[in-house]
Amino acid sequence: MVSRDPNPAERAVHPLVPQAADSGSPVSPPNGLGLTVARAPGALWRRSLDCVLVLGSEGPEPVRLEGAATTVWDYLEAPATLGDLLSDLAGHFGISPDRLQGDLEPTLERLVIVGGLRVV
Repeated sequence: MVSRDPNPAERAVHPLVPQAADSGSPVSPPNGLGLTVARAPGALWRRSLDCVLVLGSEGPEPVRLEGAATTVWDYLEAPATLGDLLSDLAGHFGISPDRLQGDLEPTLERLVIVGGLRVV
């Protein structure tokens, strides 16, 4: 779907877990499926014939989304909880949400890290 973060050890917190403003502690539900993600307002993106390029506010280069990841970007046109996104995409692709979750999370994490998505 999308290349993984080249230096995951440099991240101090999980990008899909919003932090409490005063404590730095996670504020998400235990499984994170209730979190809402949305395209970041300042993210620039363009679709080509075979991919979507997303340039977020934190990334020096665009992230290239290919294959099924372009459908993920399409579904993120409107904010969605991770649970709803998993359910909708699983229905679209005809697979179980559990099977899809392992592939979806790295894509969403990378987009959050580069500023293409935000957790709301």
